[in-house]
Amino acid sequence: MYVPVLQCREDECRALKDLGSSTRNLVVPLLEMTGLTEKHVGYFKTFQKDWTGKFYFDPRPYYTEVERTDEHNVVMLKCIGSLSDRTSLIPVLYLDESPTSLATIGALCNSLNLDVCLRLTAYNLATKENLRQAVSDFLQKTGVPVERVHLLFDYGRHVRQAETKTLVNNFVKHMTTLRKLGKWSTVILHASCMPADLSDIRPGRYDMPRVDLALWIGVCDSATFKDVVYSDRTIMYPQIPLDESEKAFLMMTASVKYTTKDSVIIYRGRKILGKKAGGFEQYIDHAKAIIADPTFFGRDFSKGDEMIDDIAASIPKKGKLPTGNTRQWRRAGMSHHMTLTADQVS
Repeated sequence: MYVPVLQCREDECRALKDLGSSTRNLVVPLLEMTGLTEKHVGYFKTFQKDWTGKFYFDPRPYYTEVERTDEHNVVMLKCIGSLSDRTSLIPVLYLDESPTSLATIGALCNSLNLDVCLRLTAYNLATKENLRQAVSDFLQKTGVPVERVHLLFDYGRHVRQAETKTLVNNFVKHMTTLRKLGKWSTVILHASCMPADLSDIRPGRYDMPRVDLALWIGVCDSATFKDVVYSDRTIMYPQIPLDESEKAFLMMTASVKYTTKDSVIIYRGRKILGKKAGGFEQYIDHAKAIIADPTFFGRDFSKGDEMIDDIAASIPKKGKLPTGNTRQWRRAGMSHHMTLTADQVS
């Protein structure tokens, strides 16, 4: 089992749709909504049509600056009520939810016999002196038995190699204590190896070690925690949502990411538009560099690899060279990453 954390956006939902059937059977995505507009609701409806398996649902991720409100709870309740197969949705909840919210959502989940997911934030894991008591209170407020609770340890931020041992020890300490509350349905370890953004990286190629994967391997090396499930944010940055304003678009660079077995290769390009910009043609150079590298998995590996190979071939379509755009490259990189990672960790 593999739990990629995705935003409810068009390119990310399409990356899920691109997965082959064998990979889909290994993936249980965690879908985050970063807004409650009609656009975001539309993306969610599209996701529902294309995804038939189980998924975790978070209407308001903890890292956003938006406060959790009753409106988010209404969205959660509506989503649970709108599903034809309600057992497919696993609501994501937090320790700092209001007692009323926990009781309301917990009662609905109990009436439908749904599982829930408790997302322990990096702040919880770093500061809670008595995490066991806080989690015990959560169970009491929701009324959901521990056997139907999925426990998500979210170390989300950019994890550095030097921190791996410390975070492994943190996980082992907390999990050893929380196991005393009962047998959890699933225990998930989430982290990100990606930087906050590319602002400090100059144009060129960079290999980013997959420290998040190393962290999971470090935990699983213990005989006690071999069943811990791996989770990451694929090739996306840990601090999002991304600003999709016109100004942000003008500042976008033609940068792509390609995942290998132990690293994420970042091909950092220049700005796409404006003075001294490199244009969309930079993507063709990136594609050629990827397929020329011995780490390329081949066009038949995933839909993303097929797109990269097509762009590298530089065959004109309707008189124009195909380059792809920012969203298409994000979709391709995520499709490749999820296909590879699902096989690695399952």
